[in-house]
Amino acid sequence: MPKDKHPAPRQYLGVMVSSTFTDLEQHRAALIKAIKGQGLTDVAMENDSANRMSM
Repeated sequence: MPKDKHPAPRQYLGVMVSSTFTDLEQHRAALIKAIKGQGLTDVAMENDSANRMSM
């Protein structure tokens, strides 16, 4: 168990992707690819578990 009762929050390198979906689908895909190419995490509705439930 760590000695520190209040450890520092972990760093999360995420980039929010926010736009309309159907008309910008190709743009979103290119942006997500670029984000991942930089070693970051895309935070987009495509990754939302609620989205998968509605399919």
